[in-house]
Amino acid sequence: MVWVMLLFIYVLYAPDIRRRKMFPLFLVLYGTGFMLLHLKHHFVIGFQLQYFFLAMVCAPGMLRHYMRTTDCLARRLSHQYLLCFSCFIGIWAIDQKSCYRKTTLPVAPQWHALFHVLNGLNNYFGIMYLQYCRAHQLDLQPELRYIRGVLPYVKVLMKHQAAPVILAQEAARELEDRKEL
Repeated sequence: MVWVMLLFIYVLYAPDIRRRKMFPLFLVLYGTGFMLLHLKHHFVIGFQLQYFFLAMVCAPGMLRHYMRTTDCLARRLSHQYLLCFSCFIGIWAIDQKSCYRKTTLPVAPQWHALFHVLNGLNNYFGIMYLQYCRAHQLDLQPELRYIRGVLPYVKVLMKHQAAPVILAQEAARELEDRKEL
């Protein structure tokens, strides 16, 4: 969960940061350090606070992309992302409180399994939405399509002239970065 949030942070904020070379390294070191601490100490409250902090860092970037989105399918995808996010946070809270209690139901509810399913859908919808927004930022004409009307994916309808322009812009940025050093 933490790694996905760090990926979201990279996708949301890397285009805005001038010197991007240290930013991915910082995110990897941050995630590795948190992973090692969590592996050694197993702190649940620390994990929850950390995830909340990373979600709050992502929120302004996601809101900025949502405000710029005009495509109704992309907005629907962002609503699916928020719905899955809200549901999996709720199921996570239920699982944390009722995991060790005995139930009077004939079948034990699998809250933790449901949490993982919703978390997976949340991550998938979030990544597809960010992929759409990033392709739209780069003027690659993204289009949202659905597999059997259920799972969305992004189809990039790139013009033939768009790719060389983007490559030329990236090369110009690299030259500027080298000159600044």
